[in-house]
Amino acid sequence: GSCNGGWETAYVQATDKTYSARPEILSVTPLNSKMIQVTWRDNSSDETGFELEVLAWNGKYANVTTLGAGVTTYTDTEAIDPAKTYTYRVRAFRVIGQETDRSPYSTPVSATTPALVATDTTCEPSPP
Repeated sequence: GSCNGGWETAYVQATDKTYSARPEILSVTPLNSKMIQVTWRDNSSDETGFELEVLAWNGKYANVTTLGAGVTTYTDTEAIDPAKTYTYRVRAFRVIGQETDRSPYSTPVSATTPALVATDTTCEPSPP
């Protein structure tokens, strides 16, 4: 037999499902000690949106936010503390009728916030 497709093709045929391509985190950048910007590559054209998660203190991932299709950046300002490391992952999801398909998660990416500076806020910088 040929090696084309393999189990993935058989699985898709058996379940009649195809999944949105897995997004890839490009950067996790602390903007200051209270804000982290996460940017990812949208590798799918059929997603309904993205689910961004952060690794919590208990070793489990918690949902940060759910974003719409085509969104590739998010600035997290929820409970970000100075001089701490945060690990993010993202996945695409697609709603079809009553069902929701989810892509595999991106590879997790971490960043450490800097020490607190008195002028740090959670306000996004205004566009120039």
